[in-house]
Amino acid sequence: MVTTDLGPNFSLIDGGPARNTLRRLKLGQPLSNAALLRNAGILILLTWLPLAVLTSAQGLALSGPAIPFLKDISAHVRFLVALPIFIAAEGAIGARIRVTIAHFVLARLIREEDQERFGQIITKAIAWRDSRIAAFTLLAIVVLASWASARQGLGTGIPSWYVPSGSGALSLAGYWYAFFCLPILNFLILRWVYRLIVLTVLLRQIAKLDLHLMASHPDGTGGLAFLGRILPVFGTIVFALSAMISARIATRVLFGGTDLYDDLAALALVVVLELIIFAGPLMLFMPKLYALREEGLRRYGALGTRYTRLFEKKWFHGGASDEPLLGSGDIQSLADLANSYEVVHRMKIIPAGMNDLAFLVVPAILPALPLAATVVPLSELLKNALKLIA
Repeated sequence: MVTTDLGPNFSLIDGGPARNTLRRLKLGQPLSNAALLRNAGILILLTWLPLAVLTSAQGLALSGPAIPFLKDISAHVRFLVALPIFIAAEGAIGARIRVTIAHFVLARLIREEDQERFGQIITKAIAWRDSRIAAFTLLAIVVLASWASARQGLGTGIPSWYVPSGSGALSLAGYWYAFFCLPILNFLILRWVYRLIVLTVLLRQIAKLDLHLMASHPDGTGGLAFLGRILPVFGTIVFALSAMISARIATRVLFGGTDLYDDLAALALVVVLELIIFAGPLMLFMPKLYALREEGLRRYGALGTRYTRLFEKKWFHGGASDEPLLGSGDIQSLADLANSYEVVHRMKIIPAGMNDLAFLVVPAILPALPLAATVVPLSELLKNALKLIA
């Protein structure tokens, strides 16, 4: 028989062919912050450092093409910022999701008759996480994308350290960039996308269960407010993705002469999509919470009607003429009932608060702020900011 013991032991991160390969290379265990930082450092040494060495050897690091390597903001953000984040974030995200899934069991939100079904859902999610087919599909996509990019020469029309002529043949660093660096980065991105899909499917299946929720729960979301705590840890991934996009736009503005305003709409759309993608899984609980609130309003409304009728009959129509008013608990009970009804009335149907969402919004917008410096001088920005403060 499948039990809910799988819930507290579930990990979205610690599994899959890639993780098993790292274990064999002595790079995947233990899944600690120190190990993750070490792995991130190793990848930097295998990606950014060879690019720096090769471009220096070919005279493409500081001069030569329009975009020398050391001036390519996009390359540095990709391999010195985003890539380490994609690795280092695994510890915090894995721990938070494990605690979140375990809470369904520890808070007894899973009814006894659904415990076996819940265990089966967890088992299926683990199978999806460890799917070899999924891993090799991601790898095939990365390889094909790298081949297509290399075939086109990664050219943007602007001479750069990886395509010195602007289009056509790659430099030595360009080949390392196209066939090693980009595939690693793209694989890490796609792996996070796949993990988010697995998490979404898992939460969708849990949302279908008859969860033991309470409309009057003090957290204001029927007892599901803990789900919102997933969002802050995903803020690191959002920041890395936004940083890559913002750096790409900055490179086009600084070296390609494009107008920043031409990309503002696209950038805003990307930010909105990031919020939808990462907060979307929590929206799966909206129908259940909406139904819970409506049912709670009906029940507490009916209870309030019965209690108020009895209260008025007792105190307004002579039923309690001989009973002292002071010390009676009837009035306090009426106030408590009113407070409970108010909790149900104000219950949210999204299991996340504004503070939780802020941990996605701020990281999504923050990398785009330096783009303003490409249009308005930094001194002018600071001067305007001081005026607002003053």
